[in-house]
Amino acid sequence: MYEELNDFEKALSHFGTRVEIITAMEMAKKLSPEDAFQMIKAEMKEMKKVRKQSKEDPSFGYEWTPVSPKNN
Repeated sequence: MYEELNDFEKALSHFGTRVEIITAMEMAKKLSPEDAFQMIKAEMKEMKKVRKQSKEDPSFGYEWTPVSPKNN
């Protein structure tokens, strides 16, 4: 099933997994709600870049780069 996904769909699937992990960490009190929100916001920003790139360049290849939380 996953071998049939294009690069944008792979990125979208990975985005969903990251949001699930961040949400679980926030629910387990491993992250503050604000940190979780900021991390999801950063993931969404990255997802928008991937979407834009995949629309502009049909030969676009997705490569995930982790988004780190800010250390306060």
